[in-house]
Amino acid sequence: MSTSGPRNISKILNSYLIAFGFCSLFAIIYESFAKGIISFWMLCMPLVPFFLGAVPALIFERKQAPISDLALQLWNCGVITLTVGFLLNGIFDIFGTYFDMFNIFAISGGVLLVLGVAVHIVKFRKNS
Repeated sequence: MSTSGPRNISKILNSYLIAFGFCSLFAIIYESFAKGIISFWMLCMPLVPFFLGAVPALIFERKQAPISDLALQLWNCGVITLTVGFLLNGIFDIFGTYFDMFNIFAISGGVLLVLGVAVHIVKFRKNS
């Protein structure tokens, strides 16, 4: 299994920063058309790609630590799943309905994040 080098991590860091900017802009524009209704989920949506995406990528880039592609893909899928869950919950919250599928997004996103960490730890211990 291949590992992602520092160059690939910097691309991922840039992607997460772009996602953070896009999510922030989307939340601001969407809530400006919501006629004064503010959603906690929509306000916190940009924080998911920032704190779960850009910050870990920055740490891995600074440490020059290799990470397996599978661990990285699982982690990225977990971050995307949680971001989409926050987005949909925010949209339905502003619309005035209850979105009962958020638990599925939260659990599956959390499982993907944990699997990504587990794969990274197993690969790290094998290489040590």
